[in-house]
Amino acid sequence: MKSLTFHEFSRLILDCQQRLVSAQLQEVFHFESGVVLSFYSRKSFWLVVDLSTRPCILIYTQKPPLVKSLKAKPLTLFMNSHFKNLYLKQIEYQSEWGRRSIFIFSEESAKSQKIEFEIILIPNHANLIARAIGKQVSWRKPEEINLEVGESSKALDEFRSPEVIKEEWEKQLGTKNSAVKDQKLIWEQKKQKDIVKKQNAIRKIWESLTTTDEEILYKIGEFLKFNSLDQLPDEWRSWVNLKKDRDWNREAIFQKAKAFQKKKDGAQQRVEQIQKEIEELQVAEYVTSNKNEKHNISKFKNTSMSLRKLNVNHQAVAYMGKSAQDNMALLKQSQAWDVWFHLKDYPSSFVIVRRNRTYNLSHDDLMKTVDWFIKETISKKKDLSLFDFNIVYTECRYVKPIKGDKLGRVNYTHEQNLKYRINTNSKS
Repeated sequence: MKSLTFHEFSRLILDCQQRLVSAQLQEVFHFESGVVLSFYSRKSFWLVVDLSTRPCILIYTQKPPLVKSLKAKPLTLFMNSHFKNLYLKQIEYQSEWGRRSIFIFSEESAKSQKIEFEIILIPNHANLIARAIGKQVSWRKPEEINLEVGESSKALDEFRSPEVIKEEWEKQLGTKNSAVKDQKLIWEQKKQKDIVKKQNAIRKIWESLTTTDEEILYKIGEFLKFNSLDQLPDEWRSWVNLKKDRDWNREAIFQKAKAFQKKKDGAQQRVEQIQKEIEELQVAEYVTSNKNEKHNISKFKNTSMSLRKLNVNHQAVAYMGKSAQDNMALLKQSQAWDVWFHLKDYPSSFVIVRRNRTYNLSHDDLMKTVDWFIKETISKKKDLSLFDFNIVYTECRYVKPIKGDKLGRVNYTHEQNLKYRINTNSKS
């Protein structure tokens, strides 16, 4: 789709003046590259303003084929607070403005102050600016635009009707949507391949565990406790070293049996881990997955620190030092929005949850972090289920080390308190 020419923009604004003036604004929402204003005046109208590389403005008499963005945007929040239910009184437009126009809203009372919505559709400079109650909120950061940036009114290229422009825009929108669908299909196919690959890995692990070598070794070891090597059955002789004595072989056999057992336990844990990964893949969604991939959590720079780590989720990682010095170093390197946890009555017992700036820890995230924190801090010899633990947490911006304190104590504000008891059935 080509960008709107000066004359096409002028024609579309005239269309808006004829159909939208005196209509009441019902709702404002935004999609990926623009906003939609819903009007009502005997019947419904939707004004679509697209700010993509080829900006466009269109009027619909039925709800346009656009997906409402779930992420809040200051402009639409501001307009829904100060423009909603107001009437469009006037659309200001002058030829020397280029592809710019101002929509003026007010209540039915003529004494009400003007509330303005400016539309700028100059390519590479497209923007939306809302003004009300002495404030201004825009889609992008406003910039000074010389009138020369717009097209001259003398430039008469191919003139498209509003219907043709709408048809071209919808075709472009359909191409975009199909590209997204293609990406989703590729992602779904990869997801299924990953699931099958992990299922095959589990099958191979189980096959490796079906051997009876461990049982045979234990039987040989028990046999050699009370019998000599000469009495060993022929089918077991390949397991021993006949050049060594009975005691040496018995000890070696038991060591091999223990190694097999350890391998089996490790394989069992690996199966559980892979099964968990399969379950996570099965419930994963395309949008969620992409979101997780785009958010990389920044790492701590000091590699000399001895750290323990818990992956809370794709958006947050918990770190804990193995000494007061490590914890203080963690705190000094933390981001202002990271979350600091402290176990009361245990000086310098800190956990720093490194998170993406826009991510808020859920209740499950808090419980997972606190459970791990307590188990890493308190001696495993104690029965943790007998105690209630008091945890305080706040953002790192509110935590300040006490100068000269060697125990790692700090001052903190804006804290929240949490009482927690370890679940005896939870896994360490």
